[in-house]
Order: sequence, then C-alpha cells, then structure tokens
Amino acid sequence: GSATAALVPAHAAYAATAVGRIDGAGEARQLVAQADGAIAGVHVARGDRVRAGQLLLSVDCAPRAAQARARAADAGRMAAFARFARYLRTNNVDLLVLCSPYRDGLRTPDNDREAQAFVTMLENVLRPMGHKLVNGYEAQWSDDLYCDASHFDHAGAETFTRWCLSRAE
Repeated sequence: GSATAALVPAHAAYAATAVGRIDGAGEARQLVAQADGAIAGVHVARGDRVRAGQLLLSVDCAPRAAQARARAADAGRMAAFARFARYLRTNNVDLLVLCSPYRDGLRTPDNDREAQAFVTMLENVLRPMGHKLVNGYEAQWSDDLYCDASHFDHAGAETFTRWCLSRAE
C-alpha cells in the first residue's frame, strides 16, 4: 500500500514529508524527499515493516542553510567591494586586484568551479569601471610555494608577485 515517511530535520524547526509507494511483493520503490539536506540518521533497517507516518530517516538541513548564509554574506561583501571600486574610480584611482589561488594539491573540479565563479564576480565588478584583475588560477602553483592551504611562503609570495606584475601591464 501507500506510506508517508516523515522527514524530521536534525537542526531545523520544521518537518517535511516524502510520499512514496511501497509494494510488499519484494519490488523496491523509490521515495523522494521534499527537503534538502544530508541524511542525519536512518531509523529503519532493510526488511523492517513500516507503518504510515513512521519516521524513516532524519535530514540535517543545516548544511544547506549554512550555504545560503554564506552566499548572502558573499553577496554583501561583493556589494561593499563594488562600492569601494566605484569610489576609487570616481576619484580617478586605478585598482589592481590580484586573485591568489589555492595550491595545486588542493585543486579539484569543485574548487575550480567555485574559484571561477568568484573570479567572474570580481571581473563583473571591476571591468566595467576600467579596473584590472590578475587571475592567479590561470597558472599552476606547486605545493612547495605555500606554507599552508592557501598562503604563499616567502619564496611563493615573491614568485606570485613577479607573475602578477608581469600580467598587470
């Protein structure tokens, strides 16, 4: 028969339901949740009999909420940066932004997409005002130039600075 699975987020003040159909003839059916988040707990085991309305799993919506807060904070910082860039342009000051990359050992497709999205936001602010951006992600930066995940050591800072200045002209 039909069953309704209650999804109770572990760190949220609301619950969502996912409606699915489960047949007892051994055929598996897919339940689709109506809540975003990570599964925080599974409250039934394979082969358990369940009843309508029984809690099957808990969903932690905190990661999604944290991502939404981070995006809002990023948007606020970018708006403040745009005001600063406009102020400089109004006062005939050229701005050169050096975008420092993560070391190569931490680069992944997801990190690269996130970095490119950030660089694109910067370009969208700077270029219309005639400011310049030097994108450090355009080059490879070996791990031995860094003192941690994202900060160059002394030699790395010198190398990065020379590289940026050669592109800023």
